[in-house]
Amino acid sequence: MGTTLAHRRATWELDDFLARYTDFAVQPSTNGTIELVGDFPFTAIGKEIGTITETYCLRLQIPPSFPHHPISVWEIGNRIKSDFHHLQDGALCLGSPFQVERLLRKVRTVTPFMEHAVVPYLAGHSHHQTTREMPFGELDHGAKGLLAEFRQLLGAGNNTQCIGFLRLLGMKKRIANKRPCPCGSNRRLGRCHARRLNRLRGDASRSWFRHQANQLSRAATN
Repeated sequence: MGTTLAHRRATWELDDFLARYTDFAVQPSTNGTIELVGDFPFTAIGKEIGTITETYCLRLQIPPSFPHHPISVWEIGNRIKSDFHHLQDGALCLGSPFQVERLLRKVRTVTPFMEHAVVPYLAGHSHHQTTREMPFGELDHGAKGLLAEFRQLLGAGNNTQCIGFLRLLGMKKRIANKRPCPCGSNRRLGRCHARRLNRLRGDASRSWFRHQANQLSRAATN
């Protein structure tokens, strides 16, 4: 990213994280990635889960591009089975791509990312181990889960409408509002679903929405 390691550590407030979570140690790494290994204690409180106090042993990889890209997290204490919401590389699936992208636009340092992305995942796992229920709901992985999430958020009646809305989110608002609304109402977006789309515009970039529309369109035709 064109910055020194010391600058990234300061920008990410990494030393503050290490001072708070003292068991973590920095491991040798390559390609500018910072790798941490250690025990991560937390307490999570919520209506769905009550109070959960736990400690998990984690490996973190902070890419040089953070916070534009998320921290990757692996549970290395053999507590979380491989069939419980993992990515293909074995890292924890911390939420849908949209949930993670939305979070990265709000948190810019390590500690808030861990608290808002990793703690809910680990608390959900602990709750599931006790009750066999997911406290915050769950989505299918891949295109199926993404389309289901976006259909709900956008008020789309089907996948075609959903992808159409995503394409409009990938345009400037003044241009998108002049286009036909994908819902089939025969009205322009600006006189139909514009308000619903506008609520999401600050949660990801136009290029991100365009990328998702293209990816989901290809997946829907396969």
